[in-house]
Amino acid sequence: MRQSAAEFAHDNLSSLFRFALALCGSAADAEDLVSEAMTRALPHWDQIEISPKAYMRRTMINIRLNEQRRRASERPSTDPSPSVDFEETLIERVRLAHMLALLDPVDRTILVLRFLEDMPTRSVAEVLMCSMPTVRRLTRRALATARAAERSLMTIDRKSAE
Repeated sequence: MRQSAAEFAHDNLSSLFRFALALCGSAADAEDLVSEAMTRALPHWDQIEISPKAYMRRTMINIRLNEQRRRASERPSTDPSPSVDFEETLIERVRLAHMLALLDPVDRTILVLRFLEDMPTRSVAEVLMCSMPTVRRLTRRALATARAAERSLMTIDRKSAE
């Protein structure tokens, strides 16, 4: 028997929030994203044919990508960095958040699914509704972009330390 939407939300809220946080970069945006995804899924919860968790991830990805597209078409972005609200002792998280913010939404989504959610290529392909070779190609591209972003952040850190 399938879980009700309330049971699913209760059991998976923290996992969905972590996923949304990795996609968004800020806790407030992540909360909004989870809420919006649940609101959209609720009216047709009984009709969901795939895993509810996969369905929710796909819904959050779609919402986030649509928001990014809408923002990009409305006005040019002047600061790609999100406001990161982590404790100062968590420098790695801040660095990761800034690096993810420098990526385009598709690259960010691929890296979040593959490495933060630890999903295999096949599962990512199912969530993104694309082929496994496409996921591998996008992962290579995203990692190359992430490495370049990390190098640029390290360069900025060195210059500010001098």
